[in-house]
Amino acid sequence: MKSKLFFNALLRSLIETYLKVSISAMAGLQSINLNGDSGTVAKSILTLVLLLGFVVGFPLATYFFLKAKKSVLLDEANVKRFGSLYLNLDLEGNPKAWLMTPLFLLRRFIFAFSVNFLGTPCSLP
Repeated sequence: MKSKLFFNALLRSLIETYLKVSISAMAGLQSINLNGDSGTVAKSILTLVLLLGFVVGFPLATYFFLKAKKSVLLDEANVKRFGSLYLNLDLEGNPKAWLMTPLFLLRRFIFAFSVNFLGTPCSLP
């Protein structure tokens, strides 16, 4: 059963939608209204907690997963199952290349944070 599970499509879609989910979750954090119906407030807080858990947890999980598996990332079984996490990275030539995906996600997190919490951007005339 373990050899039949392939996570590439799921992981690729999570990486591609991470920025949009991060911006949405942080915008939701800003716009939460605690003065409504208790059921509605509880549902919105639960949804927000789950989204923020994904926003913070996915880069950390990616980092710890790749760090733990860095010695076997190039095995054919791992490439088939998790290869989209380190697609097009030169793992043989650069032993620290596995860090690129967590750093990419961290950069997107910082961008989403800055869009939502650092005020309105100035525009040049």
